Amino acid sequence: MAITPLPPAPSRNDPANFSEVADAFIGQLPTFVTQANAIETQVDSDKTATAASASSATASALEATDSAQVSAANANFKGLWVNLTGSANVPYSVFHSGKFWRLVSNLADVTTSEPSDASVNWKEAAAVGEIRTPTAVEPLTGATAVTPAPVLEASAYAPLYSVDARLHRRFEVSLATDPNFASPVFTSETNANSVAVSPLLALETAHIWRCKDVVELPDTTLLESDWMDTQGFTTAGISVNQPTLTVEGSPSDVPEAPTLTTSAFATTPTGEDTHFATDWEVRKTSDNTLVYSSLNDESNLLSIVVPAGNLAPNTSYLFKARHIGTTYGAGPYAEVTATTLETFDIVPLLAVGHSDTPFVTIYNQEIDTFTKLANPATLPAGACLGVAFSSDDTYMAVAHITSPFVTIYKRSGDTFTKLTDPSTLPAGTGFSVAFSNDDTYLAVGHATTPFITIYKRSGDTFTKLANPATLPPFQPSGLVFSPDGTYLVAAHGISPYITIYKRSGDTFTKLANPAPLPAGDGVGVDFSSDGVYLAVGHGGGDFLTIYKRSGDTFTKLTPPATLPPSTGNGVAFSSDNTYLAVGHATTSPFIAIYKRSGDTFTKLADPDVALPATGRTLSFSSDTVYLAVAHSTSPFVTIYKRSGDTFTKLANPATLPPNNSLGIAFSNTGFPQ
Repeated sequence: MAITPLPPAPSRNDPANFSEVADAFIGQLPTFVTQANAIETQVDSDKTATAASASSATASALEATDSAQVSAANANFKGLWVNLTGSANVPYSVFHSGKFWRLVSNLADVTTSEPSDASVNWKEAAAVGEIRTPTAVEPLTGATAVTPAPVLEASAYAPLYSVDARLHRRFEVSLATDPNFASPVFTSETNANSVAVSPLLALETAHIWRCKDVVELPDTTLLESDWMDTQGFTTAGISVNQPTLTVEGSPSDVPEAPTLTTSAFATTPTGEDTHFATDWEVRKTSDNTLVYSSLNDESNLLSIVVPAGNLAPNTSYLFKARHIGTTYGAGPYAEVTATTLETFDIVPLLAVGHSDTPFVTIYNQEIDTFTKLANPATLPAGACLGVAFSSDDTYMAVAHITSPFVTIYKRSGDTFTKLTDPSTLPAGTGFSVAFSNDDTYLAVGHATTPFITIYKRSGDTFTKLANPATLPPFQPSGLVFSPDGTYLVAAHGISPYITIYKRSGDTFTKLANPAPLPAGDGVGVDFSSDGVYLAVGHGGGDFLTIYKRSGDTFTKLTPPATLPPSTGNGVAFSSDNTYLAVGHATTSPFIAIYKRSGDTFTKLADPDVALPATGRTLSFSSDTVYLAVAHSTSPFVTIYKRSGDTFTKLANPATLPPNNSLGIAFSNTGFPQ
């Protein structure tokens, strides 16, 4: 601002004009004073602003330094001050008296300086009590056609201090007409970054949602973050319905491998979509830990078996399932909370198939004692020629004469319940049966073309697959899957005596025959547990042929120095691939047991007690300690116990099979490994 110049001052040297000039000069003085005062105010203001600017710059520098110090201290959080001893060096932070403190000077002994406002060694940490506000991930404002069962997700929880333990994240959904969330239509408190809304939200309706985190400090003080910025979305006009979920054994007797079953797929309005897949989950209720899931499962649409080994006894679990539509995506989860049995006392089992009723005899095993179980309520329709357990022992399949030629049981403890027969049955008498190691496939060898029928399992339903393009030339008396489920081998009469298939998806394609072939009718077949060796018991020639697999090529090994004396029937590898047992005809002891070293199989000394008749089928227990053999004369089953390379016959079971035994199998679980 400029000051207006004053007029000339009056002078005594000009007495004639003195009064006139003096009046003009004095008249301008008030204006001069006003303008001078204004300049003074401006100068003072500029001085203050300059000082403030300097102060602000200093404060910013100090704040930046303090922030860096706080970050370093937070990264070196040591816990509760009362629990600490020894020296303490910057950067260093603690929790004490409901506050976080950072050390500003090194201490030789941290116990000598208690954190407080009065302490020169400690400073209250910046941002104490603050919790990071979540940021929305989905759905975001403006989203339309959102499923009425949306998953609300916000940014991951990130603690300011390592001791900040989030109790939960609170989610709320309201109608858009309720902007203050006075009457939420959905609320949830879960220690997770996301939550699935259930039940369904209203269709074609505008909604809003928000969430915040609740944290517990070391002294149990509870703090809350600010609410996340509210997000708005509009639901779609079609929804996939929430199914009804049934858990086997619910509410308090859930077995180790329970079956989960849902109601049929449905939509609102009805018939607007088709069932594409199902999401299955099992979580511990105590901490929401995921213990099993099968997500986007296109095979197990309405039921699934939770594999053994995932659930613990006497534990509460949250079982969840939701349907996924081909067009409209996932519906809401159905949830069931249930508790498992107090113990999973898995008892090893031994099943023996025979020619007289009840056609299959099942024993449980306690060390060296085998005790017959009650017969299944529904028995096989005729003489059992082959028997097999699924790898988790949930299912037992029996191949037999008389339609339906295969009978499939589901096990719960010591009870075996017959399942509904497959819609397509084997074409004739069942001779052999085998499960794949993942329990997805079941193969049945039978009389009458196609001689082999392969089923795919979904829950408790077994559905026949298309026949292989090349069929076995005769009924398979022996079947085995490789441990990885890639190969399926059938032993049969008529050259080539074995047929080897390679699986790709649900298609089984015959491989080129191995060279050389077994010398006569194939009877029994088994893979080693590593899938490297394939043993075939057969008529003619060496009576036993052992192949070594490399990729899709099976190469015959040099025969053992001592061969079975006659037709090799059943063959069985021990699970550790050390032993190979062969049942044979004609000559006592009717069994030959070999020990493997590399590619060499050396016959061991005969067991202490010979079999009374031709050894037909054999099975090692999964711990390789026991070897059971089915044969045609009393006691119809002989069980040996192994100690080192010595096999000693056990006392016969108190209840024997009633007649000629033809098939035998140990269960796969329950043995110490």
